[in-house]
Amino acid sequence: MIHKWLRDTFFQHGWLLPAVLVLTQLGGRGLYNTLAGFYALWGLLSLCGCRHRLDRLTTLLYLALLAVFLVGIPGAMHPKEGLRAWLGFLAPSLAILLVQAALWESSNTLDRLLGGIALFGGVTLLGLYLLLLYHGLGLSGRPFDPSTQLREDELPFLLPFLLAWIWWRDTGAWRYWSMAGVVVAVLTYVVIAEGRAALLG
Repeated sequence: MIHKWLRDTFFQHGWLLPAVLVLTQLGGRGLYNTLAGFYALWGLLSLCGCRHRLDRLTTLLYLALLAVFLVGIPGAMHPKEGLRAWLGFLAPSLAILLVQAALWESSNTLDRLLGGIALFGGVTLLGLYLLLLYHGLGLSGRPFDPSTQLREDELPFLLPFLLAWIWWRDTGAWRYWSMAGVVVAVLTYVVIAEGRAALLG
């Protein structure tokens, strides 16, 4: 009975948690890891009995990726750190299976996911600029150090979702201006943050 309630609740609303994960970037790594771990545990419990919803090839390739990553940990210079990194990768990456299973629920699940990521992505981008102002104007009481105080890592992931949401929601000429504005806003923040990995992304 409890399992059925957990599964039903997850496939109604819980599977959308990856959209919220991007917002936790503003709250720090601890908040992100806690929510990602909760999502992974809840999702795995809900996936029991729903394995028929998964594409076999996608699942096998994903499990192979996890296995190759895991096999390399014993030979690492710091195995404990390697295991921690593996778990950190596992929790959010399970979305590839959990979202896939959730798509069986109704025909509008993909629209809900895109809308959720676009909403929380837009709020995150706004929050990142407020963080930039907070540190840039010296309100934190510390010298401005963009490489450590700014958090640009999630922006390469968010950008395609934001652009896709604008493309599908706006049909006029303003669509191109809106998309260009979002690209400029993201690139400007990444350049100010000196995020080389994010810029490459």
